[in-house]
Order: sequence, then C-alpha cells, then structure tokens
Amino acid sequence: MKILCLIFCFFPLTLCAASPAEVYRQWVTNIVIISNFDTNGDCYMSGGVIIGDKILACYHSVKEAEIFLEFYDKSKATGTIVRSDKGHDLAIILPSHLPSASCLKFEDLPMEIGDVLYQIGNYKQLPFSFSQGYVMYVDRKLEPEGFLHQMSIETLPGSSGSLVLTSDGRPIGLTKSIQINSTKITFAIQAVDINNFLEWEDISPVLALKADK
Repeated sequence: MKILCLIFCFFPLTLCAASPAEVYRQWVTNIVIISNFDTNGDCYMSGGVIIGDKILACYHSVKEAEIFLEFYDKSKATGTIVRSDKGHDLAIILPSHLPSASCLKFEDLPMEIGDVLYQIGNYKQLPFSFSQGYVMYVDRKLEPEGFLHQMSIETLPGSSGSLVLTSDGRPIGLTKSIQINSTKITFAIQAVDINNFLEWEDISPVLALKADK
C-alpha cells in the first residue's frame, strides 16, 4: 500500500484526461469539515485537507478554538493545532482519528490566466461541494500574505481551507480568502508556500489528544 501511495504521488492517475466527476471522486476523501467554537460559544465552519497523517488548514479559521472534525465517510474526530504559520495563514492539525484518503502532494505548477481550476470543500452549510473557475491573475501580491493564486471560483463563507486543483486533478493550493464584496474573486495559498511550511513542520508523536466520546 505504501509503495502504491508513493507511486501515485509522483505519477498521479489524474495526469490523464479526467472528467470533473473523476477528479472529485479522487480527492473528496481528503476533504475535512472543521467546526470550532470561539470563546463566546459561537460555532464556525471551514475546511481542511488530509495530508499524510495530519490535516492542513488555514490558521485564521482554527486559531484559539476547540476543533471538531468531520470526514467524508461520516466519521468524526477532535483535533489539536500542533504547528502554525500566521504569515502564510497555515496550520497543522493532529486528529484523534483519520479515515483512509488519497496520497496528496501539492505541486508548484506554472499557471496561466484562463486555466481551468476546481475547488472541493465547505460552502457555509454545504460541505463536500465542488466548484469550477479560472485563473484570473498569476502571482497576485497582497500584503502581508505575499503571492497568491487569484481565481474566479464561486465561494461562500466557510470555504477557507478548500482544496484547489488543476483541470487534470493536480493539487496546487488551498483556498484562503474571498475578495470583499464579491463571492467570485477568491485567493489561494500557493503550493510553494504550503510545501515550505510542511518541510520544516516537525510534529512530536507523543502529543496526547483528547479521545472521541
């Protein structure tokens, strides 16, 4: 199984022409719905992705919160933030349980304006949703975030942490934010920043997590 996973990471099946439905089936098991409660007891939902034995999410969606996780197979878990990068808005969550998922590796691919993109994630109260859009601008620089993908993908509150894919199903980013006053201008954290974060990320295996009840 490990050998097959490694083969898929370097030679993904989605390199062949794939339909949107095939791309969705390939990656939806990696999608995580994150519910957290702030100090006032208000609940907020966002998304994340399973990568290895951890979950990658946007830091702004999970900071200072008790984290509850729901997976595509309808199983549930709790999670603890074990590392974060506020500048790039990334966080690693260590879950108390993980279901099976595809081997995910973010790819730093050259993008061109007009390229088709897919997004799988949470849309307010509509989890595990699929949407499509286009690259609107390559390497949009925003302060203090840095360079982001600018996309014309329909999004709603709660979309942060959604998985962004090319039209042939290759993971290239994580949805970060929505442009003010528009649900169709979206930004995503690029693969190069995600991979840099994951490379220096070092999680101790002795971290104790609260067991599901």
